[in-house]
Amino acid sequence: MYQETELASPTLADLYYQQGEIEKAILTLKEFLARNPHQLKARERLKELEEEFFKSSSPEQKSQKIYLLNQMLERIKKELAR
Repeated sequence: MYQETELASPTLADLYYQQGEIEKAILTLKEFLARNPHQLKARERLKELEEEFFKSSSPEQKSQKIYLLNQMLERIKKELAR
């Protein structure tokens, strides 16, 4: 299981990626960007990794991700309508 750390950085994310741990790399970049939202290079790298992760998923995994994203979108719409 991934554990949040204050050491989250693009370098750590790249190390995870090199070890084949793309999900950990994505989570690490998300954590880094939560603290450093102005880091455009890290944001671009996150987008690349998420695209690669999605492309490498099975059709079932893609369907599940789409379903979860649609649920999140509906919750956001409800919050904005308040």
